[in-house]
Amino acid sequence: MSELNAMDLTAKMKQLEFLGHEVLSAKKRLIDLDRQKHWYREAFRAVKKENEKPDGQKKTYIFISPRVFVQETTEKAEKLMKEDFDETEKEIEEMRKELKKNVDELRKFEGKKDLTELGFNLQPVVSRFINDEN
Repeated sequence: MSELNAMDLTAKMKQLEFLGHEVLSAKKRLIDLDRQKHWYREAFRAVKKENEKPDGQKKTYIFISPRVFVQETTEKAEKLMKEDFDETEKEIEEMRKELKKNVDELRKFEGKKDLTELGFNLQPVVSRFINDEN
């Protein structure tokens, strides 16, 4: 009987460790994405600021890979950076949803209240009113 309890306890500890690892890796990925978003914002702002000058550059070098830089018009460079920024924003939102799901699973496994009971699934009031009007 005690062997069964030990095996059950070991399995539960492995599951707990796995869920904890999932939460930590999601947090790390979220931090990395946030840094990337800020890097895009800084680069976009620098290119835009340079383009606003009367004698500003008309072409900008874009980093594609460790060995490749491409020269593009400043307008196209801004457009590409804006697309990358928007894509990173979408990834951040997806990662936040995944993190919330992982934290919820971990809390359920620990026997605590899930996030919906604590009020973490709230939706913006404005969105609901806009959707109801349409």
